[in-house]
Amino acid sequence: MVAADSVSRKCMLEVINEVKYALSSTVSVILHIVLKNIFIIPILSFISGINDILLYNFYFKW
Repeated sequence: MVAADSVSRKCMLEVINEVKYALSSTVSVILHIVLKNIFIIPILSFISGINDILLYNFYFKW
């Protein structure tokens, strides 16, 4: 009984570790995608907006 109990506890710990690993990798992928969309796209649009403003001012001042 004690041996079976320890084996089942070991299996439970392994399952919990697998679940933790799967969840952490999934969360990290989701965070990576979300952060990429939140930070990179506005920064790129901001840079292109600055370029548009600079080009606009440059062309209409001459």
